[in-house]
Amino acid sequence: MPDFPRSLGTQLVTTPLVLSGCSPMNPGLITGVNQTVVAVDLNSATQIGAITLPDAAATAEGLQAPVIAVRGTRAFLTGSDHKTYILNISASGLEFNATSPLSLPDNGEVLDSASANPWMLVGSSAPTLGRDLGVNNTLDLTIEVSSINFWNRFAQAIVCDDGETVLVRSTHDDEVRLLNLDRGGQLTDTGHVLSVAREPEWIACAPGAEAGAVLLAGGEPAGGVLAFKIDRRRGLSAGTRINPHAHAVGADGPISNSIAFAADARGLFVRSSGIIGGEQDGWLERFSFDPSTATIGDSPEFTVRAGVSFRGGRNQVGVNPEGGDVYVPNASYPGGRVEIFDAATGARRGSIEHPDMPAPVEFIIAK
Repeated sequence: MPDFPRSLGTQLVTTPLVLSGCSPMNPGLITGVNQTVVAVDLNSATQIGAITLPDAAATAEGLQAPVIAVRGTRAFLTGSDHKTYILNISASGLEFNATSPLSLPDNGEVLDSASANPWMLVGSSAPTLGRDLGVNNTLDLTIEVSSINFWNRFAQAIVCDDGETVLVRSTHDDEVRLLNLDRGGQLTDTGHVLSVAREPEWIACAPGAEAGAVLLAGGEPAGGVLAFKIDRRRGLSAGTRINPHAHAVGADGPISNSIAFAADARGLFVRSSGIIGGEQDGWLERFSFDPSTATIGDSPEFTVRAGVSFRGGRNQVGVNPEGGDVYVPNASYPGGRVEIFDAATGARRGSIEHPDMPAPVEFIIAK
């Protein structure tokens, strides 16, 4: 396939252009260590636009860990100023929605949503103890439909692509909890819990909502990645666990930082970084995965060098829902860029660069 040059801001990047017939725009968003958000169209391999948030929306280190959800042609993110910004994404660019910024009650922050329903998960500080997980209407985020109070604060909540299965990660109790979200927006706790041996740093739900995976802090003997089965009636059950550090060298070997599933749920991507030969570097590995049994392959199908990533979870692996490419932020490249790899083979397909993206941290793809 020939390469086609494409312009991203003032940078010229050469990347194979992959068109999917007459598919609608398929947006992805990049955030990093400043206040700039960059949007790209995955189908046409072109930049959609970039926008800079107000100073108050970022910490002293920028938007290193924004709470963000991308839904169709709108993006929602909550800054450190406890305001939620809604961005409109169109072929002509990226702009603030007329309702931005919003102040949600009790320092509410957007967490996740699924295209299967009109609801958005919103986390907020409870008036009493703990933290509330609410369900709000994406058309008007100020409208809360239901909520659950967690006495012990949770760190992450995601909606699987069925729109009904909700997974909650608690670092306080070292557990993953299963919730149910009905079509009317009512959120209920099923009471099903998967306890894990190490602090859970990130969770991911496989397409089809049949299985999931949790990234565990540290390495052997109890760290790595643990897969689990999802049964909304019977609960969560542990599958296989791997420690994807076979290429580690010495005590400063790689630490896993993020996980994501392949578009067909038959693969699991693991992003890691560490010090090899005195230099900091990072990798992307793909393991085979069987969602019917929550079984991860014993050894990676491929391992590629992908530059430095940030520790502690986050969306550091973006998988095109059409299955062709996987996008990995590389903070070690001068100026920062997002590496693009073939999701099946690991072959490098190109990169995304932008002058206002000094160190990309997350790559979030629309649901």
